[in-house]
Amino acid sequence: MYRFSDCHVVVPGGGSGIGKAIALRLSSEGALVTLLGRNVDKLVKTQKEISMAGWNASYFQCDIRN
Repeated sequence: MYRFSDCHVVVPGGGSGIGKAIALRLSSEGALVTLLGRNVDKLVKTQKEISMAGWNASYFQCDIRN
């Protein structure tokens, strides 16, 4: 049993840096992860990395600064 199975986590800044690291860790522990960020290319890359490991993730391009 994974620690975050049955959890859905939204990760702002999930395309790079700390946000990406958090998304990878949470997905590896069973969470369904939704990545948010401004750069769609980075989001796609992170989502593919998560999917290639056999975990679930989706992404949405957005700017949450305002």
